[in-house]
Amino acid sequence: MFENRFSQDKAALTPADLDHLESAIGKQLPTSFKNHYLRYNGGMPERAYWVSEDDFEPIEVVAFKPIAIGDSTVLSTYQLMLNKQVLPAHLLPFANDWAVISFA
Repeated sequence: MFENRFSQDKAALTPADLDHLESAIGKQLPTSFKNHYLRYNGGMPERAYWVSEDDFEPIEVVAFKPIAIGDSTVLSTYQLMLNKQVLPAHLLPFANDWAVISFA
């Protein structure tokens, strides 16, 4: 398995931060997701492309949103997208591609 490293991540999370997110979205997050975020709270992946096994184009992810600390967190983005009715409640936006990243 490839070990991907992240730069520009935010301060470390606590399990309580993850509990707060799960409570706010009303869902349990996968263990691998939680373990990743306990290690890297957002940031830019060293390896930005993921190749799927279903013959789709490779997916490029330029940055993962932080769960805590910062302006555009996973929860704030989720809530904004729900309010705008552009995202079904069962999807959690946790990363950006080049088309939607803001450098402001």
